[in-house]
Amino acid sequence: MQHLSTIEQAIEELRRKVEAKKPPRQDKESQQRRSRAQKSFWEFQKIYFPTSLYDGGFSQPSAFHRKLLQIAQQPGLHAIAAARKMGKTTMMKQIAAWLLLTGQRQFIGTLSQSLLVSSAMMLDIATILSLETIRKDFQVEFLKLNIDRFDIRIADSDAYCASFSEQRSVRGATRLFQRPQWIYCDDLETRTSSLTEEQRTKRLNILKEAYQSLAEAGTLVWTGNNFDRRTLMNALIEQQKQNLLPLHWKVHIFPAWSNKAGSLWKHRYPARSEKEMQKLLKVADAEEWAGDFQQQPIPPEGLLFKRSGLVTYDRLPRSTRGILYCDPNLAIKRKGDSTAITALGFDARSGLYYIIDLVCRSFDDSNDLLQTVLDLYHRHSQISAVAFDGNVSQESFWTNLVRNFCQIHQIPYPRIYYKRYVVDALSKNASLLWNDQRILFPRRHLKTDDGKRYLEQLFSFRSKKENRTDDAPDSLICALEFLHEHAYIAQPRRQTIIVRDMYH
Repeated sequence: MQHLSTIEQAIEELRRKVEAKKPPRQDKESQQRRSRAQKSFWEFQKIYFPTSLYDGGFSQPSAFHRKLLQIAQQPGLHAIAAARKMGKTTMMKQIAAWLLLTGQRQFIGTLSQSLLVSSAMMLDIATILSLETIRKDFQVEFLKLNIDRFDIRIADSDAYCASFSEQRSVRGATRLFQRPQWIYCDDLETRTSSLTEEQRTKRLNILKEAYQSLAEAGTLVWTGNNFDRRTLMNALIEQQKQNLLPLHWKVHIFPAWSNKAGSLWKHRYPARSEKEMQKLLKVADAEEWAGDFQQQPIPPEGLLFKRSGLVTYDRLPRSTRGILYCDPNLAIKRKGDSTAITALGFDARSGLYYIIDLVCRSFDDSNDLLQTVLDLYHRHSQISAVAFDGNVSQESFWTNLVRNFCQIHQIPYPRIYYKRYVVDALSKNASLLWNDQRILFPRRHLKTDDGKRYLEQLFSFRSKKENRTDDAPDSLICALEFLHEHAYIAQPRRQTIIVRDMYH
């Protein structure tokens, strides 16, 4: 027992309490309660969950909660982007128990990124079913209970619940001839989750596989928050706006406050204005309010590179001289780390720095990456030198790749300076210049995928030690250092023919 996790210990404790024990005998009152609960979920909630059970007290449900009940009983995959602190998780667990007890579903599941979280959700449902009054009224008998699943008998019918996660797939999960009919998913992505494209795709595949493994007319409900533009939830919302969601998928959006309807949960948060609602919910800042509560995330303010420091330009001064810096990364199927390429220039007349051009995307082919760098170099005559991030082994690796590229295309390649900068030590200079609005961003890139990705990474950057997606700030910081180190006063190169259009 000493090696068991907290969840496993809790499940073991509950198992010893209920497994193989017959429920108390029914009486007339039991039958009456059961009859009322079977007809209405709201009666079920009222009968078996007294106000004393609720943390912070009980509040009457709202139209939002009635909508949750409707969604939970509809076939399809339903993603629910709803404000925090609205009781959606508690209610979904109660719905799960009610569906089993009333025989509407015989085989359900819980799903999360982590198996322990999924098992904890399953444990909560089992705990509801183990409540003395429920066991008595519905004649609930636990046949099996462990970290993977529980099997129960309700009167003369058997029912099941299993926990699923990235480590334990729903694919192939059956009980006799039954596949899961209903799955509740929660904590699939949180503020501690990696928000890279690769991890977002992994989470999407978890949902796809789970939904395809359901019985016909099955239901999968995923509750979450649209707290960041890089989340899977936000990606699904954008797809829904463009009518690109898969068939039978739907996203339901519930902000904490709307000008038309007011508070999402009036009985608990009787706010009369948006500002009052923020106060009742103890919101920390505009970013938290926009994402966690309103489901309309904005880019983070930024610790080193603040949003207020963003200044754009339309035309590059002719006197600008610059360099290009790239930290080359390759990712399988373009689903790993991105590569940020920054062309940075300085205009001595104004004393301002200009991001001449940029790229921020994943590459899976070295020739594609090298071609993109070459395109940028030839596109802008202001660029006089190219630098790559690299230690001794990386320099050798990319030198061979460049040599191979030149042989394939029968063209020369600009000299590459290999640099190894300590980013955290140099970040203050770039941060000061950015926040003083002395580094200008090209307006045309505000709406490109590369530009949006670049700014998102820039604003979320805090330190290399945090191990977040930091390719864009890394590239900008190192480009600035290389520009200063190289002391560029060279005349611009003559404009050359662009090898290919990099924006295709």
